[in-house]
Amino acid sequence: MLTNIRSVTNKIDELSAVLKLNNVSICCITETWLTDKISISSIDVTGYTCHRRDRTGRAGGGVMCYVRCDVPCQRLTELEADDVESLWLLYREKRMPRHLSHIVIAVIYHPPTADSHTTVAHITERLDCVSKSHPSCGIILTGDFNRLPDSQIRQFPLHQVVQAPTRGAAILDKIYTNVLEWYSEPEILPNIGKSDHMVVCLMPKSFDRQPHGKRTRVAVRSNDRSAKFCLEMALRQHNWSAMYALESTEAMC
Repeated sequence: MLTNIRSVTNKIDELSAVLKLNNVSICCITETWLTDKISISSIDVTGYTCHRRDRTGRAGGGVMCYVRCDVPCQRLTELEADDVESLWLLYREKRMPRHLSHIVIAVIYHPPTADSHTTVAHITERLDCVSKSHPSCGIILTGDFNRLPDSQIRQFPLHQVVQAPTRGAAILDKIYTNVLEWYSEPEILPNIGKSDHMVVCLMPKSFDRQPHGKRTRVAVRSNDRSAKFCLEMALRQHNWSAMYALESTEAMC
């Protein structure tokens, strides 16, 4: 679930009800308006672990995630930066699909006056870093991006799945992912309290077991940017001296 809540402290009861009514596993929130003077106990939701990152130096802003206690997530503080409001989580069950090792979940708040280049560079650099550590990871990038140019984010490649307006006639609250086939079309829910942003809920598809048929393996050349980055790093780091010491091209091959 994703929402721009515009102050979480005066909406905690309604937020708690929405989380439990919709059985939300992970809730990404922007514009929390929290400060270090607000204790974690005052925004506690039973059954959920709260990860918060408050804005410092000026009022407003802030991002946070509520993670249901039975959902195995760890916070990646090393991916956070002072000049961008972001929070990153790494999700991994004990048993994951063979082609997917982890899922990275991020929540970003890009204020209208923030520098677009800085935010885009932060996102792409962090995604490159995560893809290097976990080459087979899924990505779910959420947040209030306002008018942020997203061509570089889409080229990662990620798909923006929210197609209905979330504030007035504009789509400001967005979700980018590389596991589009796993989820149904996002559902737009009513706003929480007096927030002027709607709530976006992304639900996983339920896959019916299909009868086993004949399997055909087809090899294709990957055009995935993260895979190319990992290949480049592997070629740069490999020790080629043993090959250059050989005399025949057949041995080198």
